[in-house]
Amino acid sequence: MRYRLFIMAATICSTHAMAQDNIETLLQEIEKNNTTLKALRYDTEAQKSANHSENALPDPELEVGYLWGRPSAIGSRKDFSAKQSFDIPAITGQRTRQSKQKDRLADSQYNLQRTALLLQAKLLCIDLIYYNARIATLNERIKASRIVAEGQAKQLSCGDISQTTYNYTALNLSVAEAELKQTESERMEICRSLTALNGGFPVTLNINRFTALTLPMSFAQWYDGNNKTTHPQTALARQEMETTKGETALAKAESLPSFSIGYTGEFTQGEHYQGVAVGVSVPLWRGKRKVAQAKAAQLAAQERMADNEHQLRAQQEALFYRAQSLHNLATSLTQALSQSNSTPLLQKALQEGEISTAEYFTELEKYYDAADKALIAERDSQKAYAELHAAEL
Repeated sequence: MRYRLFIMAATICSTHAMAQDNIETLLQEIEKNNTTLKALRYDTEAQKSANHSENALPDPELEVGYLWGRPSAIGSRKDFSAKQSFDIPAITGQRTRQSKQKDRLADSQYNLQRTALLLQAKLLCIDLIYYNARIATLNERIKASRIVAEGQAKQLSCGDISQTTYNYTALNLSVAEAELKQTESERMEICRSLTALNGGFPVTLNINRFTALTLPMSFAQWYDGNNKTTHPQTALARQEMETTKGETALAKAESLPSFSIGYTGEFTQGEHYQGVAVGVSVPLWRGKRKVAQAKAAQLAAQERMADNEHQLRAQQEALFYRAQSLHNLATSLTQALSQSNSTPLLQKALQEGEISTAEYFTELEKYYDAADKALIAERDSQKAYAELHAAEL
């Protein structure tokens, strides 16, 4: 009676824990605690500061000169000048607009890395749910094997069965218990990996069932209507192209003359000169090469974007049909298992002598092997689905 009450209490506590656990909350914690993402966020802010560091006008130039005269009767001369340089991109704000494009590029690069890390965490969560479910299945299998072993131990003491028969049952129980220990060890490895991603904070996820998947009916309709424009790879490639276009326009503007304006004065004994000084700098040598380089970079970015769209569509299409196929396989296996779960009948047949111990464990092995195949198919379909919807992380 005490054992039954303990099982009931454990079941209630487990159910409560499962209700508190979900992948989305865990991913939010990982995004907050992950040290790699923290460093990337600081890198992004530093890059944004660097993008705007060259937007200001050049520092004003001040020049003072003191010249001694010879012969001394002519006195000394004092020169003074102050000037400010400026170019077309600074006046029109073009350089500032380009810096904002670079800011968006930095954000796109961060978002791509963030998505990759959160996808890695989600795939580990899916593995963890798989191991939780497998451990639950193995516990059921061990429980069934232990019931048979305890019954046969009594039969052995009464001389109703042979030692060989009992040893076969004990061996099957030991194999199942060893498999449980190995699975628990593999589960702990997944937990350690998630803990590392969570900045060293322990991770708990007690779910042992996967959320039902809802796959779109048409890949083309789903991809063209949503993922084609929102995927981080596409966003990054598009922003790279926009940034290089801005660099080309900026290079053209920088190839135009730049100007300077200021005050200058010359002071000598008894007279002085002062007035406005205007200067022009014509970039004859470097301008053309810089524009040519910017145009080449723009063409390369356009080609990368076209290649990205082609590769991403092919990758997403493969994931879509993989998820669909595995989901259908898992569904059919699960339905077949629900209709053919004859474990209680097998135990009854064994007790009544209708089947041998070897036949009992052979049939039991078949059932749990099929259950594991269904679980693996569901796990893999969940992973393919997660990769397919990585843009939503």
